[in-house]
Amino acid sequence: MLENKASLIFYNGTIITMEAEEPTICQAVALHKDRIIAVGDYNEIKSYEDSSTKKIDLKGKTMLPGFIDPHGHFTLNAIQRSNLIDCSCAPVGEIKDMEGLIKRLQQAEKKLKKGQVLIGFGFDDTLVSEYAMPGVKELDRVSKERPVILVHASNHIASANTSAFKKAKMWEGYETPVGGTVYRDENGYPSGVVEETAMYPLIIKLAVKNLLKKPVQAVDKGSKEFVSVGVTTANEGASLLPIELLLKLARKRKKLKNRVVICPLVNGKVDKAIKSQQGKAITSDNLLIKGAGKMITDGSIQAHTAYLSKPYHTIHPTRPKPKDYRGFASVDEEKTKKEIMELHKAGRQIAIHCNGDGALDMVLDSFKSCETNSDHDLRHLIIHCQTVREDQLDDMKKLGILPAFFPAHINVWGDGHYNKFLGPDRGERINPIRSALDRGMVYSSHNDAPVTRVNPLGLVWSSVTRLTNSQRVLGEAQKVSAYEALLGVTRYGAYQYHIEDRVGSIQPGLLGDLVILDKNPLECKPEEIKDIQVLSTWVNGKCVYNSEK
Repeated sequence: MLENKASLIFYNGTIITMEAEEPTICQAVALHKDRIIAVGDYNEIKSYEDSSTKKIDLKGKTMLPGFIDPHGHFTLNAIQRSNLIDCSCAPVGEIKDMEGLIKRLQQAEKKLKKGQVLIGFGFDDTLVSEYAMPGVKELDRVSKERPVILVHASNHIASANTSAFKKAKMWEGYETPVGGTVYRDENGYPSGVVEETAMYPLIIKLAVKNLLKKPVQAVDKGSKEFVSVGVTTANEGASLLPIELLLKLARKRKKLKNRVVICPLVNGKVDKAIKSQQGKAITSDNLLIKGAGKMITDGSIQAHTAYLSKPYHTIHPTRPKPKDYRGFASVDEEKTKKEIMELHKAGRQIAIHCNGDGALDMVLDSFKSCETNSDHDLRHLIIHCQTVREDQLDDMKKLGILPAFFPAHINVWGDGHYNKFLGPDRGERINPIRSALDRGMVYSSHNDAPVTRVNPLGLVWSSVTRLTNSQRVLGEAQKVSAYEALLGVTRYGAYQYHIEDRVGSIQPGLLGDLVILDKNPLECKPEEIKDIQVLSTWVNGKCVYNSEK
């Protein structure tokens, strides 16, 4: 039963509740402690006031439910941005060519203590003039003694220097693992670049210590970043036990300001995954919530490791492949199909990484082979779902599988998709939100931080305008309205993780997760949506970010 007295009332605003398929606007909302108890006109809400009620005049500003980040790597984002060297390329960052990258790494190397590993992140070979990842020769310029590792923006490729390969025991006698690639010179030694599973020795043997430096402080900094852009529910999209323990510790020390839906990595760990229950609160304040089991089946489109049904539009100039190269599955297909069937039969929600439509064919075949489960509301998710075909959307609709799109790609890599990776036809259909909505599918939108910086209003802008970095409209037919785009970062995102009964809209009984903006995204020009400022963010009825402080 809801309380009839408010501890906090917001009034005199444009409050977009996001509770329906069409906009519902009100002027005031009342909260009792952490819960919303009433929504409506201020004259209606006044009855919930008493002498202790705090009132906040919105002064005509716009309020929305706190934004949901439906897929990302919250802890990795926090740790990378705190402990590693940011080597992001324009338009995401500043680096434009190989020389700029080397200078950034050389400057960072001078500041490190003896014995420390130098690790950069965010670099993307498709965004620099050389169209290449650095090789051993380039990274040996940074240091010949210190291990140097550079992780691609997609987190699906890495480069390393000679020292790093030797310390990871990859220089001689290393066999390329299933689902990975090691590029080698004419003598059989690593030339500098590794893909997918071949990255693991570098990360596990050399990078982990750097990643775990002052982890609670990193989470604190990362949490502040998320709430500053209005995100009240983040996602841990491939969690391991140490990550969950770290998040619990950060919460205990009051360093975690936003919620985190924790999706444990379940490839090869089906037995443990079955015991978990999606949507269940891990902590009493709902700051930590159990999510879907996460599976990975392929890589990244711009890294040329996504598994497509047809060949890439052009061959990568510095990592050459056969003309009919379509990428590859990063897992054993038969084993993965068996795991999907086991999890589905046990009633466990699965969130499956599929960038390429070839990987999605494999996954959909698995679900078609599954026995019908008594719980038809599992809400299995296809993470990224970027190259999904129309026939695949039809199959997903029949199977009750939902798309989690990555529209940040449209601006950052859209020109690459059109000209290099996919070609005009497939490129213009990337992240086909309109096609999903026309089928009545509940979709979501994400940044996949740290691949791109968390920015829900930027996702809305990309979904509405579909503008690439060169200002090309990438697929006019896939544009959506501002309200439809907002659904993907609010209620629809909550629905996908079975938490729509707590967050994602502004309704009585739900938790007080709110964001206040300086402009109304439904009324401003589409091109202005990305410039809207977050004024304050509220979680459980408490202000966790104020732009004026």
